[in-house]
Amino acid sequence: MELKLYYNPISSYSQKTLMGLYEKEVSFTPIVVNLMDPVARQEYLAVNPWGKVPTMICVDEDRTLPESSIILEFIDQRFSTGSKLFPNDPDQCRRARLFDRMSDFYLNDPTVTIFLDQIRPPEAKNPAAVARAKQTLETSVRVMNEHYATRTWALGEEFSIADVSAAPALFYMQQVYPFADFPHLVAYAQRVIGRPSYQKVLSEALPVLQQMAQKRN
Repeated sequence: MELKLYYNPISSYSQKTLMGLYEKEVSFTPIVVNLMDPVARQEYLAVNPWGKVPTMICVDEDRTLPESSIILEFIDQRFSTGSKLFPNDPDQCRRARLFDRMSDFYLNDPTVTIFLDQIRPPEAKNPAAVARAKQTLETSVRVMNEHYATRTWALGEEFSIADVSAAPALFYMQQVYPFADFPHLVAYAQRVIGRPSYQKVLSEALPVLQQMAQKRN
């Protein structure tokens, strides 16, 4: 099956998709999209009219798949290699989907809100939005720390899409909302960020992040 992935290496949802593909040991053609480039963005709208990354193209089936979770569900259904991301058991699968959504909504999204506010000029900052985001993360950190006191992965001993979703969210979150006082969450973050699949993701993302930091300074 010929697959093309449109993505950006520093996008958390792109990272989630990349990690899942590496966990599944699935080959694909990577196509980096620079959404900050007006020309590249305009061209990409022909692939994804919302201008969001990632997007996967299944060439054999002439199928376009937006959204990280949808992409990885498709991949998990079509490929039996590597890690099983969506459990066969319906109840476990539902729990995996729940944790996947929680990472997206209650970790990643508020983290992005704080990060973007940090790089905005003073006149464009939104303290109220940042306060709401921090309140969400405060709750998430407390709940997750308790959850991982007795579990290796989100579902217990079974790695899944829930953990793939958490890795990029936690990587970025620890930089804008440190959680060092929550040892069980710290240990989980070290496990999931330390997986070879996510380390491979970071090997591409870190040089780009470093370049961005140098430009800001």
